[in-house]
Amino acid sequence: MVGVAVAFQRKHAAREIDRFMPRLYTPREAADMLGISYGTLKGWLYQGELKSFQTPGGHHRIPESQIDRCPSPNDVTDTPELRRRMTQSVSARN
Repeated sequence: MVGVAVAFQRKHAAREIDRFMPRLYTPREAADMLGISYGTLKGWLYQGELKSFQTPGGHHRIPESQIDRCPSPNDVTDTPELRRRMTQSVSARN
């Protein structure tokens, strides 16, 4: 019984953290969402045009807010939310 209560508390705490933490994407995920090549996105990171966090291992993670501010090359009428929804529905990882 105690184990169930602890598991519930952990799950609830994780949801609370997720609510305040920005969603972070790998450079490949971000490039796919934006409809650009991985190389272009890495260039933007190195030039400082796109901000990212680095993991302790040196890998870039891009906040959702940075992706949202980038224009979509496919259609300028795309909203960031629509772009995310479309990418998630066709992702091979889901």
